[in-house]
Amino acid sequence: MKTFIISACHPLLKPEDAELIIAGKAIVRGGYRDGPLIPHRLTPETRLLFEAAKEKGFLQLPRKITPLMNVWSCWCEGYQRPPIVIRAKGKWHQVKVDMIGLAHWERIEPTIQEPLQDLCSKYAARGKMYHIGCWTELLVDPSEAETVAREMLEIIQKAWA
Repeated sequence: MKTFIISACHPLLKPEDAELIIAGKAIVRGGYRDGPLIPHRLTPETRLLFEAAKEKGFLQLPRKITPLMNVWSCWCEGYQRPPIVIRAKGKWHQVKVDMIGLAHWERIEPTIQEPLQDLCSKYAARGKMYHIGCWTELLVDPSEAETVAREMLEIIQKAWA
């Protein structure tokens, strides 16, 4: 099954669109109907993970769960919050943020570059950090993943203010 993740090729989601997607309904934006092509139905297990993510400010995945990742991305875009995701990758954990869904992310990108590099120096396993345009990813020790996600969120929120 091919997975389609909502991206910025459509106008940005509004909070009410995000709520429709969370409820498992399709939305129409920019003349396109999003929903049937995008896996976004939450099971009781994934709904608990989603609600916890809203509280923490970042999503923590025990494994790749595409519908949950899509819903989290849509919710973050709708409410203009950075979609930070922690996921196990072998013996490391990946902490990733993709800011393409944030309005005017390019405005804050230069101001977060140096703090993210510092974060990389402080935590990244074997110095692994990937930064390409709108997304940044760090491979970190599993015991430090939540701390890194919180610090990443703080860096972005400071730049956004």
